[in-house]
Amino acid sequence: MIGGDIVFQLIMLIVLGTLVVAAVLVVRSIIKGKQKRSYEEERLSSIEDKLNDVIAVIDKKKPE
Repeated sequence: MIGGDIVFQLIMLIVLGTLVVAAVLVVRSIIKGKQKRSYEEERLSSIEDKLNDVIAVIDKKKPE
């Protein structure tokens, strides 16, 4: 039965290693998602600022 115990331990180590790799991949994807969202929010904020500037110029040129 000693050989069976070693095989069981190896299988458990492989399963544990797989779980660690899966956890690392999930964390990396979450971090990338947050960075992407931050970048998109930054771009949208920039576009919003430019549109506000355009609206301000249009309002100034609009005859009353």
